Amino acid sequence: MSGWQSWILKWGGPITQVVLLCMQIYAYRRTRHYGLVLIVAASILGLLAFTLIRILNAEALVPRLRTGLVDVMILSYAAYIVVGVWGAARLFRSYIDLTDASSASAQPETKSTT
Repeated sequence: MSGWQSWILKWGGPITQVVLLCMQIYAYRRTRHYGLVLIVAASILGLLAFTLIRILNAEALVPRLRTGLVDVMILSYAAYIVVGVWGAARLFRSYIDLTDASSASAQPETKSTT
């Protein structure tokens, strides 16, 4: 594998995650939507898990420290999954509610004849 291919595989994910995190923070500052807070938290947890994986791959750690880092990495990765899905679900639910309200207000009122 060439140098640029391994660089993309090594750093493409975290760079994308940082860019998305910046976009999520910007969107939250504009909307103050709770689902975005969850997604921002999930992104930070995902970056933490990525960083811990890189530290574990350094192989310069004391075995007891390595065991502790593995536990923290697994917990942060599991939290990343749960909080990310929860935040996305909240955001999608909000969007569905918004489109339902928008389509209901776009419906012409019908007069009932009695």
